Amino acid sequence: MSRGTRQNVSPAVEPDEEREPSSPAQPPAASVIELRQDLERFTFLQSIIHKGFMLEIEARDMYRQLTDSDDDDGYQDFVANINEPLTFLFLKLKRTIYHVRDDAQYSTSLSGTKAFLYCSLITNAAR
Repeated sequence: MSRGTRQNVSPAVEPDEEREPSSPAQPPAASVIELRQDLERFTFLQSIIHKGFMLEIEARDMYRQLTDSDDDDGYQDFVANINEPLTFLFLKLKRTIYHVRDDAQYSTSLSGTKAFLYCSLITNAAR
């Protein structure tokens, strides 16, 4: 081999030659659906973390908006799918119910409940 020569050099491509794409331009439909579901879960989680907590009614409304759903039948599964990958960080979306006093009656009797959803660090005692 003489100086200045290389082995395994690909031939130069002429400027007017067009190469065929090696992969399809459109990703498979299944991967698009999975990406959308990941985006929905990420958006939901980010919103709760940003606010610190959220009324469950608002969380269910957000679920319906993100998933373009007319009902919230899949809400519990949606939250469970968010919680599953968070376990390695010892985080979990939790639901807490608070008893709320009815301010209109100015009494100390408990007149209802409100459910909140929040992200919490899982302690050893809670695991």
